[in-house]
Amino acid sequence: MSDGTLHHEPPSLEAYSRVTNPERFLPLHALALALVDQLTADYDVERTEAFALLPDMQPFEYSRPPVTLMPLASEAAPIAIAFTAYPGLVVRCGRWFSDSFPSCGCDACDETAGSEGDRLDRLLADVVAGRFREELTIPWFGDASLRWAMGDRLTHSEGRGAMPRDRARALRGSGPSRVEWQPWRFRAATRNSPGGFLTP
Repeated sequence: MSDGTLHHEPPSLEAYSRVTNPERFLPLHALALALVDQLTADYDVERTEAFALLPDMQPFEYSRPPVTLMPLASEAAPIAIAFTAYPGLVVRCGRWFSDSFPSCGCDACDETAGSEGDRLDRLLADVVAGRFREELTIPWFGDASLRWAMGDRLTHSEGRGAMPRDRARALRGSGPSRVEWQPWRFRAATRNSPGGFLTP
């Protein structure tokens, strides 16, 4: 006899290596373009069709020209978005942070364009608001570590990863090893009425 409780079967092992209908993520391209257009209109940024790969990034196929938004204020974090043929997005923020949308795309993860779009919106909102910091630590011995944090006390998220010291030195270059990014500056014409749909 059923107790009325819904029992969900765990994904099969095959589901972790299977991707059904990747085109369901195509709406992410339109969303990203709309967000980029809004940010370009509202903030003091320079917009270019460029995407700089991190030293350890593998090249990928673009489905359209990428976009980089470089704030005119040097203390604000840049945002770069690549539109992949998967279809999906690769997003870079600041000096070292990068993320993919979808993060996986396999049938087992069951991601949707809607959920990934919400995640993208929150990410960009945190970066624009200055709720973003990152730090690259290179010790004398052992692996280096990259840490990042975003959000406020209610929406805080963070992560860290280990890497060989030589890779970390290539990433750091001649810049600072710790950055607490500041908010983007509004354009004068939109300072009092930014509008838009980025997560507050």
